[in-house]
Amino acid sequence: MIQGWYWVEILTGLAVNVVLLISGIGLLKYKGWARSLGIWTALFKILRLGLLYGFFIIVVVPPFSKAVGEAVGQMMVQQQQIMGGKGAPAMADPQMFTKIYAIMYSFMGVGMIAIGSIFPGIMLYFLTRPRIQSACDPSHKPVTGTDEL
Repeated sequence: MIQGWYWVEILTGLAVNVVLLISGIGLLKYKGWARSLGIWTALFKILRLGLLYGFFIIVVVPPFSKAVGEAVGQMMVQQQQIMGGKGAPAMADPQMFTKIYAIMYSFMGVGMIAIGSIFPGIMLYFLTRPRIQSACDPSHKPVTGTDEL
Protein backbone atom coordinates (compact mmCIF):
# COMPACT_ATOMS: atom_id res chain seq x y z
CA MET A 1 0.00 0.00 0.00
CA ILE A 2 2.77 2.45 0.90
CA GLN A 3 4.70 1.65 -2.25
CA GLY A 4 1.55 2.09 -4.37
CA TRP A 5 0.83 5.48 -2.78
CA TYR A 6 4.44 6.50 -3.37
CA TRP A 7 4.31 5.64 -7.09
CA VAL A 8 0.99 7.45 -7.56
CA GLU A 9 2.49 10.51 -5.83
CA ILE A 10 5.63 10.46 -7.99
CA LEU A 11 3.93 9.79 -11.34
CA THR A 12 1.05 12.25 -10.90
CA GLY A 13 3.47 14.90 -9.64
CA LEU A 14 5.67 14.41 -12.69
CA ALA A 15 2.70 14.56 -15.08
CA VAL A 16 1.28 17.72 -13.51
CA ASN A 17 4.67 19.43 -13.56
CA VAL A 18 5.14 18.62 -17.27
CA VAL A 19 1.74 20.20 -17.98
CA LEU A 20 2.78 23.19 -15.85
CA LEU A 21 5.96 23.56 -17.92
CA ILE A 22 3.93 23.48 -21.16
CA SER A 23 1.63 26.15 -19.73
CA GLY A 24 4.60 28.31 -18.74
CA ILE A 25 6.10 28.12 -22.22
CA GLY A 26 2.74 29.12 -23.71
CA LEU A 27 2.42 32.00 -21.24
CA LEU A 28 5.77 33.36 -22.41
CA LYS A 29 4.11 33.74 -25.81
CA TYR A 30 0.91 35.27 -24.32
CA LYS A 31 -1.28 32.37 -25.46
CA GLY A 32 -4.83 32.27 -24.13
CA TRP A 33 -4.84 28.48 -23.94
CA ALA A 34 -1.73 28.63 -21.73
CA ARG A 35 -3.49 30.87 -19.21
CA SER A 36 -6.45 28.48 -19.05
CA LEU A 37 -4.13 25.48 -18.82
CA GLY A 38 -2.20 27.20 -16.02
CA ILE A 39 -5.37 27.87 -14.03
CA TRP A 40 -6.59 24.29 -14.44
CA THR A 41 -3.16 22.91 -13.60
CA ALA A 42 -2.94 25.01 -10.43
CA LEU A 43 -6.40 23.85 -9.35
CA PHE A 44 -5.47 20.23 -10.09
CA LYS A 45 -2.19 20.55 -8.16
CA ILE A 46 -4.08 21.73 -5.06
CA LEU A 47 -6.74 19.01 -5.45
CA ARG A 48 -4.04 16.37 -6.01
CA LEU A 49 -2.18 17.40 -2.87
CA GLY A 50 -5.37 17.33 -0.81
CA LEU A 51 -6.41 13.91 -2.08
CA LEU A 52 -2.98 12.25 -1.98
CA TYR A 53 -1.92 13.52 1.41
CA GLY A 54 -5.43 13.17 2.83
CA PHE A 55 -5.24 9.50 1.82
CA PHE A 56 -1.73 9.37 3.28
CA ILE A 57 -2.92 10.70 6.64
CA ILE A 58 -6.04 8.53 6.86
CA VAL A 59 -4.93 5.26 5.25
CA VAL A 60 -1.12 5.08 5.12
CA VAL A 61 -0.05 6.70 8.39
CA PRO A 62 -1.81 4.35 10.88
CA PRO A 63 -0.27 1.03 9.75
CA PHE A 64 3.06 2.63 8.89
CA SER A 65 3.27 4.35 12.29
CA LYS A 66 2.37 1.10 14.04
CA ALA A 67 5.09 -0.84 12.21
CA VAL A 68 7.75 1.81 12.78
CA GLY A 69 6.69 2.37 16.41
CA GLU A 70 6.88 -1.33 17.21
CA ALA A 71 10.26 -1.66 15.51
CA VAL A 72 11.70 1.31 17.39
CA GLY A 73 10.24 0.05 20.68
CA GLN A 74 11.80 -3.39 20.15
CA MET A 75 15.11 -1.80 19.23
CA MET A 76 15.07 0.22 22.46
CA VAL A 77 14.39 -2.94 24.49
CA GLN A 78 17.23 -4.78 22.73
CA GLN A 79 19.63 -1.92 23.34
CA GLN A 80 18.72 -1.83 27.01
CA GLN A 81 19.27 -5.58 27.30
CA ILE A 82 22.62 -5.39 25.51
CA MET A 83 23.73 -2.64 27.86
CA GLY A 84 22.96 -4.86 30.85
CA GLY A 85 19.55 -3.52 31.82
CA LYS A 86 17.08 -5.86 33.44
CA GLY A 87 14.18 -4.94 31.23
CA ALA A 88 12.77 -2.36 28.95
CA PRO A 89 13.04 1.24 30.05
CA ALA A 90 9.76 3.03 30.66
CA MET A 91 10.41 5.02 27.50
CA ALA A 92 10.44 1.96 25.23
CA ASP A 93 6.68 1.52 25.06
CA PRO A 94 5.88 0.67 21.41
CA GLN A 95 2.45 2.33 21.72
CA MET A 96 4.10 5.60 22.69
CA PHE A 97 6.38 5.44 19.63
CA THR A 98 3.39 4.55 17.44
CA LYS A 99 1.56 7.68 18.66
CA ILE A 100 4.63 9.84 18.16
CA TYR A 101 5.12 8.62 14.60
CA ALA A 102 1.41 8.94 13.81
CA ILE A 103 1.41 12.56 14.96
CA MET A 104 4.67 13.33 13.18
CA TYR A 105 3.62 11.80 9.85
CA SER A 106 0.16 13.40 10.06
CA PHE A 107 1.73 16.82 10.57
CA MET A 108 4.04 16.07 7.67
CA GLY A 109 1.03 15.32 5.43
CA VAL A 110 -0.74 18.52 6.46
CA GLY A 111 2.49 20.45 5.89
CA MET A 112 2.87 18.98 2.41
CA ILE A 113 -0.66 20.13 1.55
CA ALA A 114 -0.07 23.62 2.97
CA ILE A 115 3.42 24.23 1.59
CA GLY A 116 2.70 22.50 -1.71
CA SER A 117 -0.35 24.74 -2.27
CA ILE A 118 1.59 28.00 -2.02
CA PHE A 119 2.86 28.12 -5.62
CA PRO A 120 -0.42 26.97 -7.22
CA GLY A 121 -2.25 29.53 -5.08
CA ILE A 122 0.05 32.30 -6.31
CA MET A 123 -0.47 31.06 -9.88
CA LEU A 124 -4.23 31.22 -9.47
CA TYR A 125 -4.02 34.72 -8.06
CA PHE A 126 -1.95 36.11 -10.91
CA LEU A 127 -3.52 34.17 -13.78
CA THR A 128 -7.00 35.38 -12.82
CA ARG A 129 -6.04 39.09 -12.77
CA PRO A 130 -7.73 41.19 -15.49
CA ARG A 131 -4.41 42.47 -16.88
CA ILE A 132 -3.10 38.94 -17.36
CA GLN A 133 -6.39 37.90 -18.92
CA SER A 134 -6.28 40.78 -21.39
CA ALA A 135 -2.60 40.17 -22.17
CA CYS A 136 -3.41 36.56 -23.10
CA ASP A 137 -6.49 37.54 -25.12
CA PRO A 138 -6.00 36.46 -28.76
CA SER A 139 -7.08 39.92 -30.00
CA HIS A 140 -4.44 41.61 -27.83
CA LYS A 141 -1.17 42.34 -29.60
CA PRO A 142 1.80 42.39 -27.19
CA VAL A 143 4.40 45.13 -27.64
CA THR A 144 7.34 43.68 -29.55
CA GLY A 145 9.85 46.44 -28.86
CA THR A 146 10.09 47.72 -32.45
CA ASP A 147 9.27 51.32 -33.20
CA GLU A 148 7.19 52.07 -36.21
CA LEU A 149 7.51 55.61 -37.55
